[in-house]
Amino acid sequence: MRTYLELRGASHFAPNTSNTPIARASVAWLKRFVDNDLRYSPFLCPAPAVGTTYSDVRSSCPFN
Repeated sequence: MRTYLELRGASHFAPNTSNTPIARASVAWLKRFVDNDLRYSPFLCPAPAVGTTYSDVRSSCPFN
């Protein structure tokens, strides 16, 4: 599974700040693929749309 999310207007230091979109995507990805917890799959696929939060989204959804 590959996922790339680019936050609109974020700097290189965005992960060092409180940021709900970063936390949501990071926790879901880690729980799904590191802990193999399938309950987090719906948070990853379908991938979020490009819009006001994300300026670029690339994902290999669906995955097994």
